Amino acid sequence: GFLAADTSGKLYSTHDIWPIPSLAVVMAPKEGSRWAWGAGILWPYDVNYQWDLFRSPLGYNTDYEFHTKKNFHTDLDVMDVHPTLARQLSDDLAVGVGVSITRGDIVFRRVVSVPNPLGNQLDDYPINAFYGDYRMEGNGFGFGANAGVHWKASDKLTVGFSGQTPISIPMNGTAEMTMAWPINPQRQSTEGSLYPDRVRSFFVGVNDEVLSEP
Repeated sequence: GFLAADTSGKLYSTHDIWPIPSLAVVMAPKEGSRWAWGAGILWPYDVNYQWDLFRSPLGYNTDYEFHTKKNFHTDLDVMDVHPTLARQLSDDLAVGVGVSITRGDIVFRRVVSVPNPLGNQLDDYPINAFYGDYRMEGNGFGFGANAGVHWKASDKLTVGFSGQTPISIPMNGTAEMTMAWPINPQRQSTEGSLYPDRVRSFFVGVNDEVLSEP
């Protein structure tokens, strides 16, 4: 997928969102039983948008190809598995409880601009900022519960009440940022610089070197 652009300059994301139906099954052990149980699978949230929005500035020499990938990406999925149990307390009153077992997955990618810290004559355009390809992904589980009451007040009036706890999904995962250093031979000189190792790393493209503070 590539971005599509119309004559007005609007940009549209590629997307991959499919309508996923919910599914529920309810069972009773035998006819006339006051117990019933069931389970549901719900997909309350699913979004997946991707944009190809970034190009390195003209004159910014780098061997990192931002445009070969979708450099802005948001993907969030939430799925809920929901077992339930209900009991008929009397001919007019029934109660039910359920447990939410919720799974969340996220992918988040952005291009990050990092200001050039080297100062005058070393931070003029187009190297006034360096660019990082930031990507975060993670997943986790959350738990909640709900309960409901069904009351038949009369032959013509039935009342129901229900409530649900909020659900938080703590997520664990990884985050990384790949820096795209400019490779500019004219700026390789470190003479007179307060940070010679840092200048060399920024402008020669040595991106696997550990830099230490002076």
